[in-house]
Amino acid sequence: MLHTLNAENSSRAIAYVRVSSQRQVDEGVSIEAQIKRIREYARYKGMEIDDKDIIIEEGVSGGVPIWGRPGGRHLRTRLETGAYPHILTMRLDRMFRLVTDALATVDELADSGISLHVVDMDGEAISPPRNRKGSAKPLKTL
Repeated sequence: MLHTLNAENSSRAIAYVRVSSQRQVDEGVSIEAQIKRIREYARYKGMEIDDKDIIIEEGVSGGVPIWGRPGGRHLRTRLETGAYPHILTMRLDRMFRLVTDALATVDELADSGISLHVVDMDGEAISPPRNRKGSAKPLKTL
């Protein structure tokens, strides 16, 4: 279970980047381009992101639910440490292709106190709502 609200460093972030085809690389959403923009965003927002905190997923379709992908499982394992109150991704379609997956995952993250930042949505953060007692719920371990 996650206990991200108790994370010692509230500015720490983890990133998820993904490409599934050479066409995406040619269109400017290469791994390198995504990492560059995410790092710029993190710096602008005062967030800390280390090289080890960038989860790279190559050759996997966004049609596979996030927690069903190898990189997604690795992301979840890292989130379960409770050390990351923020996830950064370049575009929403880098994490999700299925609306049902996006909605369920965003709700689960928000309930756990984890904000999802989408850089290409002007850095719009999907912030965690609070439960009735004013605190977020831990993310359940799969």
